Amino acid sequence: MSAYLSSYVFPLLVLALGLQYLGERLFRSASRRRRGILSCAAAFFIGCIPVDGLPLARWPASANASFCIPFTLVVLNGIWNRTFGNPLMNGPALRAAWIFGLVGGGILYPMALGWGSWDPYVAGYGSIWLFAALWLVTILLLLRKNGFGTVLVLAALAFDLRILDSENAWDYYIDPIYTASSLAAMGVPLVKKVFNSARTRLRGIPPHPRHD
Repeated sequence: MSAYLSSYVFPLLVLALGLQYLGERLFRSASRRRRGILSCAAAFFIGCIPVDGLPLARWPASANASFCIPFTLVVLNGIWNRTFGNPLMNGPALRAAWIFGLVGGGILYPMALGWGSWDPYVAGYGSIWLFAALWLVTILLLLRKNGFGTVLVLAALAFDLRILDSENAWDYYIDPIYTASSLAAMGVPLVKKVFNSARTRLRGIPPHPRHD
């Protein structure tokens, strides 16, 4: 039952975040709290609309899409920040979330797709080395007082309770959309920085003198 209910959470949160983003552009005079509350209510209403006998928010799960705990909390952080102006995850925690998603997905998906002779996804069914590595990362983050460490603790608790429709630990920590979003979150600012740096250098180069 918990796995069934949890399958609604991520699609509803994404829909609410999208409606918030739209509301910020269409209803600028409304307070951020009002926009946030109305967006969440509208997302819940839309997500419950049946399409071919299945609620709209349930469709991603019906396609065997799995959404991990860290990315779910990152989206929730976005909604909370836009609604109350006070993020649940500060800058260092959010940066750690993107790094974790990028590195974790970079390890998991290429090898799971056949790059190499070992499939790391199998380790998610009970490898002591995987759980030791995850807890080591978690403890290091907690010792550094990085809020993402708490997120990883919640992911571990979710796995123990099996709140997702999966028996594999990887699905609680990483998913493809999370990895792709992490790549965009880390890559786009880097590309902009390189582009702006190159543009600044070009502006600083004096024009070549003309020779008649």
